[in-house]
Amino acid sequence: MAHLSRIAAPKSWSIPRKGRKWVTRTSPGPHSLESSINLSVLLKYVLNYANTNRDIKRILNNGEIKVDSKIRKDLHFPIGLMDTLSFEKINEYYRLLINKNGKFILNKISKEESTVKPYKVINKTVLGKDKIQLNLTSGKNIIINKDEFKVSDTLLIDISNNKIREHIPLKEGAVIYLIGGSKIGHVGKTVSIFESRSIQPPKIIFSIGKEKHETLKEYAFVIGVDSPNITVPGNE
Repeated sequence: MAHLSRIAAPKSWSIPRKGRKWVTRTSPGPHSLESSINLSVLLKYVLNYANTNRDIKRILNNGEIKVDSKIRKDLHFPIGLMDTLSFEKINEYYRLLINKNGKFILNKISKEESTVKPYKVINKTVLGKDKIQLNLTSGKNIIINKDEFKVSDTLLIDISNNKIREHIPLKEGAVIYLIGGSKIGHVGKTVSIFESRSIQPPKIIFSIGKEKHETLKEYAFVIGVDSPNITVPGNE
């Protein structure tokens, strides 16, 4: 089905809850429906670059939009957290983030920053002698020879050549971006990490200013060690 009921759309989409009954449905891809937003909704309701799907198709068919440096022409294509959106014709570049209300937003970045994408290490798989597969966000996998990365670390990857440009470990003092929980969209600093050995999930203590908070470790996306390496709102 090409459309989705407006009231059934994910709460992370910044769309009016009243209006036409249907919105464009997201197609299967590297992100699930709940963790992404499609190009049609982005162009209509977030950027206000088009009013109709006909206008959007014209823009896309002209090859004017790149997602993670690849031209995308499907208005249903899913865009997920930390993906980059490039409009080279008008020299505008964005990264998809989530704000403090849990809504997807596009944060303006430089052309240089748009060539690098941060990925969180979700888990690791041993393939054999000296071969380890890192399973990352966005459904991405990388094969490495030396096991020097931990689950929940962030890798800055050059999306033009798929090479790791920088490793940002999750540790005490690391700057984190909250992608879930009551402090979603906030930037904080890690105070301590608790690795649970029971059925309870691992948690972290982090600070925002002078206040300390607790959240699940899975909600922490590390973006820097002493200061943010990735531009996000709220880290000024």
